[in-house]
Amino acid sequence: MKRIIQIAIFILFSTGVAWGQGAAGGANLKLKSMFVYNFIKNVEWPSSQKSGDFNVTVLGDKDLYQMMNSTYAGKEINGQKIVFSYVDAYSEVGTAHILYIAPKFSSDLAKYSQKLRKNKTLVVSDKGGLLYDGSVINFVVSNNKLLFEISKSNAELVPLTIGPSLLKMATTVI
Repeated sequence: MKRIIQIAIFILFSTGVAWGQGAAGGANLKLKSMFVYNFIKNVEWPSSQKSGDFNVTVLGDKDLYQMMNSTYAGKEINGQKIVFSYVDAYSEVGTAHILYIAPKFSSDLAKYSQKLRKNKTLVVSDKGGLLYDGSVINFVVSNNKLLFEISKSNAELVPLTIGPSLLKMATTVI
């Protein structure tokens, strides 16, 4: 009987930990989604990018795509309807205003960064060091808080203008 109680307590605590991780992961997705939406509102694209739909592409993170699509699809920014798409490869990206790159696709960013700049794409990454590979905004976690850093020099190469409020919120600006 004692063994059964120990197993039940173990299962109860294991399940609680899994729920906690799931909730944290969901909260992280929601935060990333909110951040990306605010990036849209606080970045200025060239005039050639200000007509038609505003395209946000998510490379390799279906959960984030679903969160953003269900929350923000169809909203408008400066007269442009926000449209989300999900892809599994850089070759499927096409032209996007914003490209979010999941960590598992990070290692190839440097290879595609010139093409992404040419397409006037703001690259949002989620792994340390990617500001040096062409990312404009990179998510970081510090003290269990989701934050972001900005490469102003990469933004200028696209060319994009990062709003002052976004620059103030960033943990690092290079």
